[in-house]
Parts: sequence; C-alpha cells; structure tokens
Amino acid sequence: MKEVYEPSSLLKKHFYISAARVMLIAQTVTALVKVRTVRLREAAAGFAGNALISSNEKRIHRFLKDFPFDQTDLCRFVIRFLPEGQWTIAADPLSGNSAVRK
Repeated sequence: MKEVYEPSSLLKKHFYISAARVMLIAQTVTALVKVRTVRLREAAAGFAGNALISSNEKRIHRFLKDFPFDQTDLCRFVIRFLPEGQWTIAADPLSGNSAVRK
C-alpha cells in the first residue's frame, strides 16, 4: 500500500475530489503501471489490499462510468511517475478509459 500513498498525496494537490476517489485513482494508476496492461480485470488484481478482484473491478467500473474527469490532466499526472523513456499515453474520450504503455 506504500506505493499508493505518494501518488495519492500528489493527486490531492492536483485534483479537488474526495479522498476515496483519490485513493481509487492512485490504486488504479499504480496497478496499471505494475501490471502493464489496461485490462480492468488485471488492473484490479494489481490493487493493494485484501479486497476481492471482482470488488476492485466493480469500483473501477463505477468510477469510470459516474465520474467525469479531464483525461489530459490525468495523463499529465501519470507521466510524473513513469521512468524516462518513450511512452505512449492514450485517452479514449468515448469510453472514458486512459492507457499508458511503453
């Protein structure tokens, strides 16, 4: 869970949203980088904590469905945590999903 605290404290400064949503974004971003895929099931498996994978997956789905956010801002935020190199940041405005890959 330690790897989620730094991004969550930075998220709080960057986005003005509830603490629960901040933690969800931090966990999702950390999991995406860890599992290196944008498939939500695998991302949910990369979450820290003891919750079921299916529970984490449902949380991500609800968040993406119900919470509007600026994907460009989120992509800029994600870049701060990536090692130097050539990365492709993709945001799909129709589905509300964002992806980071090297």
